[in-house]
Amino acid sequence: MNISQRNEKGFTLIELLVVITIIAILATVATPMIGKARVSARMIPATKNVQNILTSMTLYSGDSGGLYPEGTGDSNMALSQLFPDYSDTEKIFYLQGDRVFCDPKSPPDEDYTEGRALEAGENHWAYVSGLTDNSKTSTPILADGFTNGIGSYDERNHVWAQPNKAIIGFRDGSATAMKLGEDRTPKAPSGDNLFEIPDIVEDDLVEVLNPLKRLRPGQ
Repeated sequence: MNISQRNEKGFTLIELLVVITIIAILATVATPMIGKARVSARMIPATKNVQNILTSMTLYSGDSGGLYPEGTGDSNMALSQLFPDYSDTEKIFYLQGDRVFCDPKSPPDEDYTEGRALEAGENHWAYVSGLTDNSKTSTPILADGFTNGIGSYDERNHVWAQPNKAIIGFRDGSATAMKLGEDRTPKAPSGDNLFEIPDIVEDDLVEVLNPLKRLRPGQ
């Protein structure tokens, strides 16, 4: 009787190194893609929050002769006028992961506390004050807080720097994640910075307001 013998052979060191190298290459390629997918997923609820804020602002203007909340200095003060009649939660103004304007250790309470709406560290959104319901529907009115001057974002601090986008809300109630130009500004159809269009810069009553920066320890 012939008995066949199996010649069992394990992986050689070179074969193992080749496999490990291939896995490392695949991981290197996949990691940025996974990161971008996560950021894109986070932008969806953030955009929805902008739409909810815009709805509150529309209700406000309906009861205020067509005027939207007005303020000077910062957007927190202006947007706080939506409380308590048109908004009862500060959560939609807060953005986890924003290191410039939102305090990660002290997010706002779910419900509004009288006299304490949108304090420093509780609002992520910039706001165009002075618009009315007669302003063009394509005029921007809300946006991610600007990290490099009005209408501009830097790569280091902008929360959506990886996809190079910014969430913009418009006077018609719509909101979208816009791709930024090479200079990291959102662009109007004319090619100008969206927040430097004539309807904004040529109207003395209109002012672009950034949110308050979050308080650092000891401030």
